[in-house]
Amino acid sequence: RDFEEYAEPEILRTPIEGVVLQLKSMDLQHVVNFPFPTPPDRASLAKAEKLLTYLGAIDQAGKITATGRELSAYPLTPRFSRMLLIGQAHNVTAYAIALVATLAVPDIFIPENHPDLATPVHSEDHIQTASDNIEATAREKRRKDYNTAHATLSRWDRSSDALKLLTALCAYAYASDTEVFCSSMFLRSKALKEASQLREQLSAIVRTHKPGSLGSYVAQLAQPSSTELKVLKQIVAAGFIDQIAIRADLSPSPPSLARKPKRAIDVPYLTLSPSHIGPYSPDEKEAELQRFVYLHPSSVLARTAPPNLPRYVVFSHLQRASPAVASSAATRVRMHALTPVSGLQLAALAAGTPLLEYGKPIGKIETLERLDGAERRECWVVPALVGEKGKAGWPLPAKRVVQRRKGGGEWSVERVIG
Repeated sequence: RDFEEYAEPEILRTPIEGVVLQLKSMDLQHVVNFPFPTPPDRASLAKAEKLLTYLGAIDQAGKITATGRELSAYPLTPRFSRMLLIGQAHNVTAYAIALVATLAVPDIFIPENHPDLATPVHSEDHIQTASDNIEATAREKRRKDYNTAHATLSRWDRSSDALKLLTALCAYAYASDTEVFCSSMFLRSKALKEASQLREQLSAIVRTHKPGSLGSYVAQLAQPSSTELKVLKQIVAAGFIDQIAIRADLSPSPPSLARKPKRAIDVPYLTLSPSHIGPYSPDEKEAELQRFVYLHPSSVLARTAPPNLPRYVVFSHLQRASPAVASSAATRVRMHALTPVSGLQLAALAAGTPLLEYGKPIGKIETLERLDGAERRECWVVPALVGEKGKAGWPLPAKRVVQRRKGGGEWSVERVIG
C-alpha cells in the first residue's frame, strides 16, 4: 500500500510550539483548555511553552511578549522566527534569511553512505572481477571528489555545519548551471531550489513587516565578513539555545571512560536536558550509550582531533543509530551539530530566560544607592546554564552584575555590567 490508511492529523505533524505561539498571540492564556479537534498531549504542550519562554516569546506567567508577537508574524517555527529577528537587530538580515532557509529545508547534502559512494557488501564466496575493480576505482575517485566538495563548502568556517549550509546556498546562486553544480558538489538540486524559493519568499515577508531592514531582493550574496560570520553563529545558537551539549570530559562532573576516544565521533557529549528518559541500564557499556550523545559522522567537526573539539556545541536534533541486523544491543545517539558556542556567548544568549541562573556573590560586594526604595548592590556572580529546575547546572564565566532585592528578600539581576 502506497499511502497510510489514515493520515496523521495536521496538529500532530506541525511543530507544536508554533501552534501554541499562534494561540498565545490571540491572547489565549491557557492553551491546554483550547478545543483542539485532535488534542496534543499535555506533556508536548508544556514542553512547547517552556521552549517559548527560552526564546523570549512568552513570559514566566505564560503571557505573550512583544517579541512573541513579532515572532508570530512569520510563517516559520518560533526558533527560525527568532533567528530572523536577531538578524534584523544586527544588520545581517539577508544572511539570516538565507541561513534560516537552508535550515528549514532538509537533506541538502547527499550523505556519504549514498550507494554511489559506499563500498558494496559482497558475500564471502564473491569473486572479484575486472568490472568490480573498475567500479572500485571509480568509487574511490567519487569519494575523493566528495571530500574535496565538502572541504570547499566548509571554507567559510571549519567548525560550523550551519554555515556550511549557508555556503552551499550562496554558491548555488552563483552557479551558471545549477544541475551541474549540484552534481559536482554532491548536493540535492531539488532541496536547494526549494531553499532558494523560501529565501525569496521570506525576504518579501520581512520587507513587509520591517520595511527598513532589507533592501530589494538580491539573489547573489557576497561572502560575509569574519564579524558577520561570528554574528551568524550566535544567531543559530540563539534559535537553539536549549539544545546545547557539553563535552563530557569538560563537564562539571567528568565521567571515567573505559578508553580514551581516538576519533571525534567517539567523544561523548552531555546534553543540557537529559537525552535518555528513565533509569540507566545496569550494564556499564549500555548505560554509557544511554547517557551520552556523539557527533554525527557527517558533521564538519567529525574530522577534528578529539582534544580540539569545542566545549559546547549547539545541535538541531538527535538521532539514534540503526542497530545491526539481528542485534538487540543499544546504539549511540548522534547529534546533528549546528555550531560551536562559547560559555560567554551562552551566558549572554540565555540571559533573562529560565535557562540561566545566578549563584551567590563572590568576592567584594559594593552597596549601591537605593532605587524606588529597593536595596541594590554590585558584585561578581557565577551564572550557570540549567536544563531542569533543581538539577546542577553548567557553570559559565563569572559576570559583574547589579542586583536588586525583591519583596521576598531574594536578589535578582537588574543588569549585567561585564
